[in-house]
Amino acid sequence: MKTNLTPLLQQWYNIKKNYKDSILLFRLGDFYETFYEDAVITSKVLGITLTQRQEGVPLAGIPHHNATPHIAKLTRAGYKVAICEQLEDPIPGKLVKRGVVEVITAGTIVDEELLDRGESNYLLGIVKEKDRYGLSVLDLSTGEFKLTEVNKSEVQEELKRLSPVEIIAKEKYPEVEGFKLTLLDGYHFNYDYALLELTSYFKVSSLDGFGCGDLVLGVRAAGGVLSYIKEVKKKILPHIKPPIPYFLGDYLILDEVTRRNLELTEKIFPPNRKEGTLLSILDHTKTPMGARFLKNAINFPLTNIKEIKTRFKEIEELVVSPKLITRLHQLLHNLPDVERLVAKLSAEKITPRELWTLTIAMKRTVEIATFLSHHLPSFCHTYTFPNLTPLITLIEKALKENPPPQLKEGNIIKDGFNKEIDELREAIKLGRKWISSFEAKERERTHIPSLKVGFNTVFGYYIEVTKPNLKFVPPNYIRKQTLTNAERFITEELKSYEEKILSGEEKLKKLEYAVFCEIRGKVFSFLKQIQFLAHLLARLDFIVSLAYVAYKNEYSKPEIVKDDCIIIKEGRHPVLETLIPKGEFVPNSTFLGKEQRIYIITGPNMSGKSTYLRQVGLIVLMAQMGSFVPAKQAIIGVCDRIFTRIGASDDLSKGVSTFLREMNETANILNTATSRSLVLLDEIGRGTSTFDGMSIAWATVEHILKQNKSKTLFATHYHQLTGLNRISSKIKNYKMGAKREGDTVVFLHKLTPGGCDESYGIDVAKLAGIPSSVITRAKEVLTSLEKLEKRFLKEKDKRRQKTLFEEEKKKQVGIKVVEEIKKINPNHLTPIDGLIFLKKLKDWVNGN
Repeated sequence: MKTNLTPLLQQWYNIKKNYKDSILLFRLGDFYETFYEDAVITSKVLGITLTQRQEGVPLAGIPHHNATPHIAKLTRAGYKVAICEQLEDPIPGKLVKRGVVEVITAGTIVDEELLDRGESNYLLGIVKEKDRYGLSVLDLSTGEFKLTEVNKSEVQEELKRLSPVEIIAKEKYPEVEGFKLTLLDGYHFNYDYALLELTSYFKVSSLDGFGCGDLVLGVRAAGGVLSYIKEVKKKILPHIKPPIPYFLGDYLILDEVTRRNLELTEKIFPPNRKEGTLLSILDHTKTPMGARFLKNAINFPLTNIKEIKTRFKEIEELVVSPKLITRLHQLLHNLPDVERLVAKLSAEKITPRELWTLTIAMKRTVEIATFLSHHLPSFCHTYTFPNLTPLITLIEKALKENPPPQLKEGNIIKDGFNKEIDELREAIKLGRKWISSFEAKERERTHIPSLKVGFNTVFGYYIEVTKPNLKFVPPNYIRKQTLTNAERFITEELKSYEEKILSGEEKLKKLEYAVFCEIRGKVFSFLKQIQFLAHLLARLDFIVSLAYVAYKNEYSKPEIVKDDCIIIKEGRHPVLETLIPKGEFVPNSTFLGKEQRIYIITGPNMSGKSTYLRQVGLIVLMAQMGSFVPAKQAIIGVCDRIFTRIGASDDLSKGVSTFLREMNETANILNTATSRSLVLLDEIGRGTSTFDGMSIAWATVEHILKQNKSKTLFATHYHQLTGLNRISSKIKNYKMGAKREGDTVVFLHKLTPGGCDESYGIDVAKLAGIPSSVITRAKEVLTSLEKLEKRFLKEKDKRRQKTLFEEEKKKQVGIKVVEEIKKINPNHLTPIDGLIFLKKLKDWVNGN
């Protein structure tokens, strides 16, 4: 930094030193300018030219009226942006007073132009105390504010599920690695300070009324979030809703691995693509609010049976009449993002055009309410829209239809609304008429037919005369500018009227802005009602979208029960069935409950094992988010979690091999799953040697059966595992069938009872295009290996394999017998009771 600075750069420096971590957009006339290192960064990120001032200072600027997309690029690149505005009208010869009016970060954006329509934009605060964490998330663009507390084992998955765009904390916790982190002074997260911030902001004496008074860590995190917002926005934003507590048990928990494997909102390959996901199938929403509601419902399926059934009921009423769905889609189509317009209203950033579009939304809501009352009266209990007719009347009376997006450029207020505005417009109109008549009069007076009166922002109004006619210019003309083919003049009379017109126009713009601010203030008084309206529109859009998909794809209404079961008759994969001709997808059924906990599923590659596992997980998830499901019938006992271990991948940058990742994911399941969980396992142990892998797979099934007791679908190529059903009747064998037709294998994709003892691996290799010479040789090697196995396998090894499961079963019976004997008190046992008990023990030992 140079020591001898101009007054302007000295002003910039004095402001910049308080915002060292931000790109300072410094307002200079019609531009936001950046200097020094800020200019270098801005030039690089935005791809604009880096220039220099006369003092040799690096400079890069953007037009203030088109700053939004440029600010978006800077925030997406991870930079904070401080907006420094002119705080007074410019006065010639005097340095304009300037100051930062707000700081924009990834998590504090309110402009919908900077955001994805279907995504929440969460700012998250995190506080740690021993092995307990407080979390609070705020979407400033909608006002959504909530908090929770989680254990150390849960925090990382919850962060991934919430996917905050920015995290604030007092220190860098290991769990926040990979997220955009902003460090704040520790006092922001002090409990007393946080409590004071929250109670003052929401004008309450305690947080008990919000249900979060006892969540000390959550309150600390929420207070930090609110304090940060006030610091960067320089004002209170009243659209922020009171913090609502939530608990992990309120939702079906889906860890990152499960969300990825089930391809809920993004494809595994190619990554970041939404086509071919569950979201792409279910999303027929017509509003941005509905799109966000749907994605949130997918990531946070419910465990509350009452709310799930409420959603079922609403969908059911729509599905029976497709015309209702069509009409509601028409009414919801092209509605603006009311939630985010409310945020801009609260931040005093809403433009005249946006306020007009808000009126369109409110008027359409009246149509929706009328339609529901006539055709779906039962909906009116849930969708009781607030009465905003006075607001609609005010805006339609005050604003011109489809007014300009600019706030301070005039042409906003409708004629007849404000007497002073009308008078100013009339005076300006008369002045412009005088200008036109002045031109005609001067042409006649000077005998110069080409004479014309023009205007530009530099010289104002002027008289232009071509060079051949300069000899006719009268003496009262004052030369102002010389051009190549003409010269420009002014007169005292012309400048006098110019001053009247321009001062009138400037006064009119200021008056229109002042009147607009008054209107905006009246609209603001309805803020809570408009927020509630946005919520109802989002939920209705979500329900109509699910109803449309249910009708279109012939889904059925599931039954949600408290029983610990999953019964699916003729279930289908909601995504894959849409990618093949209608009716060609082979449905499969599932019956998991107290008597049947684990499926051991064998079958060749490409037979549909992984598809079957995924479709069961998706059907359970869809049911718990309140959606109809692709099945003939579904009875779903509420699950607490869905776990998946499907597919193979590594992370070499972290030294994690494919097999290690597989074991990490399996360990998480075995350490976390409960009897209310659904576990989907595919090819456990395949990343290591055959016997190691088979042993791990075997032990995993046993652990789930005895310890977790989870409902489990276990797909494997280890045919030996089909013998596990001898250990427990709760383990059942199923196979995905295939048959040979000549040299070709036909995959039936049908789940049937029993085990499969052939993998058809060579046939799959042939389908993949492996050279025929390799296929032929592979068959020869396979034949030789099979002969060697028959030749050298000793009889005792055969017997050992045969009795392995029987020995395990006897071991389990022995443990059971010992446990029962421990319960007996011989002093209270009659001879008859003793004989009955002895017979029961003998039956167990004999396998009866």
